[in-house]
Amino acid sequence: MLLAARPCLAATQARDLGEGLGYIQIRQVPQDLPGKQDTAIVQQAWVIDLRGAKTDQSQTRTLLAWLRFHSKANTPSFVLLNADTTVMLREMLMEAAWPAMISLAPAPAGFHADILVDTNLEADRKAGDSINEGKPLSALISTSQVKTRWDEAILTKEKANGGQGLAPAPDNLEKQPDEAAAAAFKPNDQVLARAVHIHRSLIALKAIKTPVNR
Repeated sequence: MLLAARPCLAATQARDLGEGLGYIQIRQVPQDLPGKQDTAIVQQAWVIDLRGAKTDQSQTRTLLAWLRFHSKANTPSFVLLNADTTVMLREMLMEAAWPAMISLAPAPAGFHADILVDTNLEADRKAGDSINEGKPLSALISTSQVKTRWDEAILTKEKANGGQGLAPAPDNLEKQPDEAAAAAFKPNDQVLARAVHIHRSLIALKAIKTPVNR
């Protein structure tokens, strides 16, 4: 059973990333810890977003206890971290032995994680804030295609020639790639997108199974 995404979600509500992958954002403890209505949902894997999580020692232990209870070998977890995650929480999380847990963080954040993603720190921070404000996850992890300058150059040259054939590709095509077009293939939340890609790869490798509709 999958939990359908709902508008104006609070951080404590789980969301559905498809293929048996759920998403939970936790920034404050215990306020953002999911309730029974979310933890009762059957998923094959979870993304637990701790980017921007602020906890003191007591709250850190409470959160780690919650994570330990919900971390099982047959339920992989992808934990997202960034520079705004409390240092104590990051360190205690990385020191613990967790079954089937993969940590991801922006590479510029400057700390160790299982997967370091090459992304801008400010872009990553804005992505986390957008999720907290209720923006659909699909809008943050999808990419869109736009026409490149090569396409525009060809059409312009063709029009100038009276529509008589297409012009050859510009000589400087490789030297000056269209930055706007390249950016269109990068999701706004690259850390979350990487977690989803890894999950899909595990499914393709049959390391985990997708849920069966009942």
